[in-house]
Amino acid sequence: MKPELELQLERCRSLPTLPAVALQVLKLCQSDEVDMQELARTIGRDPALTAKVLRVANSPLFNMRREVTRLSQAIVWLGVQSVRTLALGFSLVQDIKTADHQGFDHARFWRRSIVSAVVARELATHMGLGSWEETFLGALLQDIGMIALAHATESPWGPAPQGEVRRMSHSRLIAAERAAIGSDHAEIGAWLARKWGLPEPLQAAIAQSHKEHIDELQGHPEATGVARCVALSGWLADIFVEEDIAQATEVVRARAMTLLGFDQEALTPILGRIAEGLPEVSTLFEIKLGSEREIAGILDQAREALVMLNLQSDHRASRAEKAISDLQLHTLQLQERSDRDDLTGLFRRNRMEEFLLHEFNRSTFLKKPLSVMFCDIDHFKNVNDTYGHQCGDEVLASVAGLLKRDLRDVDMAARYGGEEFLVALPGVDAREAALVAERLRYSVERSSPASTQKGLRVTISVGFATLSEPGRYPDPAGLVRAADEALYKAKRTGRNRVIGSEHFLHAVCA
Repeated sequence: MKPELELQLERCRSLPTLPAVALQVLKLCQSDEVDMQELARTIGRDPALTAKVLRVANSPLFNMRREVTRLSQAIVWLGVQSVRTLALGFSLVQDIKTADHQGFDHARFWRRSIVSAVVARELATHMGLGSWEETFLGALLQDIGMIALAHATESPWGPAPQGEVRRMSHSRLIAAERAAIGSDHAEIGAWLARKWGLPEPLQAAIAQSHKEHIDELQGHPEATGVARCVALSGWLADIFVEEDIAQATEVVRARAMTLLGFDQEALTPILGRIAEGLPEVSTLFEIKLGSEREIAGILDQAREALVMLNLQSDHRASRAEKAISDLQLHTLQLQERSDRDDLTGLFRRNRMEEFLLHEFNRSTFLKKPLSVMFCDIDHFKNVNDTYGHQCGDEVLASVAGLLKRDLRDVDMAARYGGEEFLVALPGVDAREAALVAERLRYSVERSSPASTQKGLRVTISVGFATLSEPGRYPDPAGLVRAADEALYKAKRTGRNRVIGSEHFLHAVCA
């Protein structure tokens, strides 16, 4: 909070204050050993407060098994913390309601505060928190800073006319406060609670009541739960207060997940229990929240909005999933096209090197064989010089087609150079590689890759190498070099033949 704003608040003589009864109750309840008789006498000095405490004790909110007729009995049955909460709540509401301020919408303020308190109590019960009282009181007081701002500053919500301010949603009010004074009423409320001497966890809950994410309070897990319930309570209360129920429900749906991890399935029954408790609390605090029928109508609209939001979310998720799937497929297709040679349809050299590195490491780890073959079209320069480059392209494409036809799905063939092809054969040993190479050499020799050219005879030379045991070759490049050396030997000794790095000679040209 800015120092000048704090000074302005300090100097204001009409800020909300704790009534004398509330101060005395708070002081008594903060002692290590509460004097129950003194507490009863203090509350008993205010007949209206006494009547309200007794009414609460006998209300459906607590489900007492028998009627409570004496204040001392009510204090015992309800517990000291519950009585403290009720005394503070009732006396504060009564005092502040009578201290009106021109231009401030007290009716709307107290509707949101009372509904928030009911919501917070229900959330605390659902979450299994032991201190529903702190949650109830924190929610009841989370907007108390608005009254302080209305009394201490001239235009806490900026230059907007009063009529427009009254129509603003709670989110817009907060944004207007931050723009006008550099702070918001949650921070002012926490400052006020500190001046009143309220417990620190309660101050923290008020301070964080408008945050989307609540910080963990070190060493106070229960207080963190209280703060999260208080924060969600205000947004849930807006369903019953704001004119746009669908919009308020949409905000709640998002905040419920981030603050407490609630989805639609958890929210729906909670909304129902809140609606059931509102008429009773409305009467206790003498605040008009609407008839049971009106509350039921709001509840129906909120439930319908939740269903529609869920359907829209599912639809958006489905569309997003399809879009991501289509994008991934398109990306894979683009990647596939970029990885393949335009003329032959075989993979390019860089893709083969990636594949070989993976298979080399896999073979080394599993102690499985890996063979590679270098295939080179014999006298390919003569084909281009004699028959033209178009015929040479046809020869390249035809040999590539035979490679793809004769290999397994787990094998990979790539165009490695101009007329050179490299083939990787995972799990294939030297003897099997020799058979594969010979079958391919024979297929090319017997085919007519350039049938339009009379007298054109196409053959290939093949050299292969095999990683048969770990450590035989230091890396994939060493294995490829061995196959290349075997290919060089095949070409040097007559072409149209297969030679392995282990000196297997399988075929000689016809």
